[in-house]
Amino acid sequence: MKQAFFVSSYPARPTAPWKLEIRASFAGKKIRRFFLTEAEAWAEGMRLAEVLKKGGTDALSSSADGMSLERAVKMFLHAKSSNSSSDHISKMTRVCRLLTEKLRGPISTITPPQLANWFSKIPGADTTRAGIHRYASMFFSWCYDMELIERNPFKKISAPRPRPLRNMLTASEMEVFLKSEMSDPVRAWLLLGGFAGLRSIEIRRMDWQDVDAKNGQIFVRSDVAKQTDGLLERIVDFTEPLKRRADFFQERTGKIVPKMASAFYKERRRLVAGLHAEKKLPWPDFPDNSLRHSFATYHLARCKSAPQTAFQMGHTSPAMVQRTYAVPSARADWEAWWAI
Repeated sequence: MKQAFFVSSYPARPTAPWKLEIRASFAGKKIRRFFLTEAEAWAEGMRLAEVLKKGGTDALSSSADGMSLERAVKMFLHAKSSNSSSDHISKMTRVCRLLTEKLRGPISTITPPQLANWFSKIPGADTTRAGIHRYASMFFSWCYDMELIERNPFKKISAPRPRPLRNMLTASEMEVFLKSEMSDPVRAWLLLGGFAGLRSIEIRRMDWQDVDAKNGQIFVRSDVAKQTDGLLERIVDFTEPLKRRADFFQERTGKIVPKMASAFYKERRRLVAGLHAEKKLPWPDFPDNSLRHSFATYHLARCKSAPQTAFQMGHTSPAMVQRTYAVPSARADWEAWWAI
């Protein structure tokens, strides 16, 4: 009689490279599971064969069957952590912890009503809950792509629609910054964030050579761009403030931010705190995403084209840009910003 199951290498799935397959002749249908190690695959094969022998395929609906949520979470974090920022990893880990604290058992048995109930009890503002929704959706989509589940139970859970925090710098506040003493990496972050709309994480990943001052273009490579919800790569044109400071970017090599990210962010905080203490700025800490929000607002105010602004920022949705920035851009003093 044929063996009930077999285990084979499956290198196409690096995060779970061992495949367990229960033969259809034994189970009535082909059953596949994927594991990080060969030993785990063989152990689960023997367990499932015994479950099927005693109770048939109906026994597979029991809470003892299938990969646990905790194991799926570990595999997900392992797969996603290799090319993610520390902030991204921290957010993924927090949401996965929220899932495992309230949900138990095999991931294949988790239902949409369970997830709807779980998500409805998460406290916080819509902006916070929207972020949690995003990472939970990312986790279950990954599980579906890896064939750990046959359908995505989170697909029907609606995301909150937060009111964006459109923190903006005025032209005079930006000039206060640019007249201050700071390291070249921090100055590059101010210029590329405020006048090119680059994300902080993108600037941290970039080389000086990516900024082509001679041709007035910035190349955001695929290994630099945000991968979760943005364009894979893009070309960003120099705006007038960058053209006037082109010499700053010329004849440089290596990483724009060569030191540890923690030191980079500490210098930023010290800079803002010092200017606030001197009563040159109204806030003691840098408003979240204010450089990028400022660029989007002033760029849209001038060009009046949401698709053009969206492309410069690396967004895939012009509608989102229009919805978020249309009103503030109509009231923005864009001429003063681009005259800096």
